[in-house]
Amino acid sequence: MIPSYRDNLNRLPVWLYNAGVRDMVVAPGSRNAPLIAALQRYGQIHLHSVSDERSAAFIALGFCLEGRPAAVCCTSGTALLNFYPAVCEAYYQRLPLIVISADRPPELIDQWDGQTIRQPEVFAAHIRAMVQWPDQLQSPYAAEDIDRAMNRALVAALGTEPGPVHINIPLRDPIYQGLDNTTPYPAIPWPGIPSETEAQVPEAWQSDLGKILVLCGQNRPNEALHGSLSRLAEKFPVLCDISSSMLSAASVDHWETLFSFGTVNELLQADTLITCGTAMLNKQLKQWLRAHPPKRHWHIQSGGWTGDPFQSQPETVFGDLAALLNALYQQQTANPAYLQAWQVESHHAFEVFRERKGRVLRETAFSEWEALDFALTYLPDSAAVHFGNSMAVRYGAWIMPSDFPGKTFSNRGTSGIDGCVSTALGYAVAHPEVPCFLFVGDISFFYDSNAFWNTMRPDNLKVVLLNNGGGNIFRVIDGPRQLPECEVFLETRHQRKAEHLCRDLGIAYTLAPDRESLEEAWPELLNADGPMVLELLFAPETAPRIFPQLKG
Repeated sequence: MIPSYRDNLNRLPVWLYNAGVRDMVVAPGSRNAPLIAALQRYGQIHLHSVSDERSAAFIALGFCLEGRPAAVCCTSGTALLNFYPAVCEAYYQRLPLIVISADRPPELIDQWDGQTIRQPEVFAAHIRAMVQWPDQLQSPYAAEDIDRAMNRALVAALGTEPGPVHINIPLRDPIYQGLDNTTPYPAIPWPGIPSETEAQVPEAWQSDLGKILVLCGQNRPNEALHGSLSRLAEKFPVLCDISSSMLSAASVDHWETLFSFGTVNELLQADTLITCGTAMLNKQLKQWLRAHPPKRHWHIQSGGWTGDPFQSQPETVFGDLAALLNALYQQQTANPAYLQAWQVESHHAFEVFRERKGRVLRETAFSEWEALDFALTYLPDSAAVHFGNSMAVRYGAWIMPSDFPGKTFSNRGTSGIDGCVSTALGYAVAHPEVPCFLFVGDISFFYDSNAFWNTMRPDNLKVVLLNNGGGNIFRVIDGPRQLPECEVFLETRHQRKAEHLCRDLGIAYTLAPDRESLEEAWPELLNADGPMVLELLFAPETAPRIFPQLKG
């Protein structure tokens, strides 16, 4: 029997569901309407409609932040290109984002047909796999080709090196024919993901590795990894990045202020560097490690390529991260003197910094430092905290209590400001039981305000908007602030506030221009029914004046 058009469309939701997809964000369109119909009528995958394709992809990314696959779907043409920022972020964060695009038949490409571009391979440099469905869905061989393509894409998305994949589906006119037919969904067995190869612990770990320093970069929340890092922290200095979700596993508190505002003693140089996760935020840490390289560096991960941010030529050890760190813990003797040296130096630098900060803030108008000192201290322990890029995540790294037990996120894969709000919203929708807080700058917030241009209104999402009237980071970091073009072309000063935008989007809003109003508004934010924006106002020149004083 020749399969119907609808028979093979119905294979899409079954494959996605079998692979663990429970949420899909769809951007409206015509060419992808048959895909939406097949997915919606399947009834097992929750579809979320978002008009802005760029925001849609970042919302789907938010669903992926703890490693669960999610999908995003669009029509043909340039709609697909708007997914690219989120695809890049998923690639560098190693998150299983599944991109599904409807397309025109191959013979129409480059023939001046509407909404037609070269869709295959548009993400070639930043995906784990790209597959294309057959363009003849009524062919007797189509089901076999579809199954082969879907298996390849989903294994790539969920394997030892997770990441984004692209599934391109060309559809021939008439695309709406037969969609009303009652067609059963096929039973497709899920072959599963190939099991991870057993970790091969380096033989060198059985010998004395000298002074061991452990760094955890950006990572997904992982209880087993947290436990392993916590045990290692009893023996060695363990430093965890703000986006690692492992802050409370570290053995060196406030190490960020040591590197950003203090002087690092050369005696802290490591013989052996052990790293896991990906990016580290602190630029001074990277510079210090390049200037004081370890004798050897092992990077542990489940799969994929290894970056070299410290120019230390790391050797990669593949396997389960927690198991490998447990092996290191068992095979290496504690080095209390080296651990104590790190703790003493970091504590001393932090005490000097804290005294200096207290003095500076007493003499300064309401600032981001004062506001975040308060807000980050009074977060619920169970909170998931998202930081926007630029200054917001840096304030988080310097101010976040070192024993904060909750989860911390930031789009530090590519470090762009696009999509920060959308990602936090997607995570909040996916985890309704978790109080979610987003600390974000004004440029990032306004740039991604279409995150709320949909019907999703997660009760658990609270946004703290740091509005200093522009891209203030360009007044803080060396280089841009010396340029006469800075204010107009880099900092992009503005007088905009979020009140009318929030009202238009149906989001609760309150304003706090000083410390007293912040303290009054905080309980309102915590107890708000539905998402809420708390906008904090700062003079644009305050932070640039504070930083030189904090650095002494």
